[in-house]
Amino acid sequence: VAPASVATFAFAAARDADGLYLTGFTPDAAAHRALIAAAQATKLPVQDHTRIAAGLPKGVDFAALAKLALAELGGLEQGKVKLVGDKLSVQGRTLDWKLGVEAEKRLKTPPAGVKLAEVAIDRPPTPDELAAERERAAATQKRAMARLGEALSGIAHKRLDGRLGDEIPGDYAAVRRDFNVAVAQLAEALSAVAVASQAVQAGVSEIGGAAGGLSERTARQARQLEQTAASLGAITD
Repeated sequence: VAPASVATFAFAAARDADGLYLTGFTPDAAAHRALIAAAQATKLPVQDHTRIAAGLPKGVDFAALAKLALAELGGLEQGKVKLVGDKLSVQGRTLDWKLGVEAEKRLKTPPAGVKLAEVAIDRPPTPDELAAERERAAATQKRAMARLGEALSGIAHKRLDGRLGDEIPGDYAAVRRDFNVAVAQLAEALSAVAVASQAVQAGVSEIGGAAGGLSERTARQARQLEQTAASLGAITD
């Protein structure tokens, strides 16, 4: 009896700390037996929930797919390999960067008839990746410090309109924000001082003008007194 056909043929193999889990469909009894034998050869506990069904997309090599799935999961602490139609997705994690790199390399040549849809393998960086990241971080820091130095030099030359922008990378967003806030507050404070200074100068000018007017009035009154005294003296004489 031919197996029932499914509209969308799907197969998945997953792994966690408790073992392997097989779900979905296998194309025939022989493929199912081969899959179970290969899964048991991993020495991990196996839970099989697959069913036999027709509908595997033409050209897909199920035996190669099963081999790849078990190889991928063998290098991961946790993961899942899933086929839907002819689209293959792989996700998982490993604490061994070498195993992670091997898993990624295997996926560069997927089984016949299969198209790689999604890959998400979480692994530690390789030594080369770490070195490249350190170089990138050092270059980023150098650019950020150079730009900050230019901005500080502007302040030293009494230019308070300079701000740090997108040329400062996101890793230094806090430095950019704090610098811009500090310069803005400094500019505001100095502006307030300038306004206050102008007010003081205006007050001094007013006081000086008032003092000058008082002095002139005093001198005029003194002259008037002198003239009055002179007139009285002439009368009494």
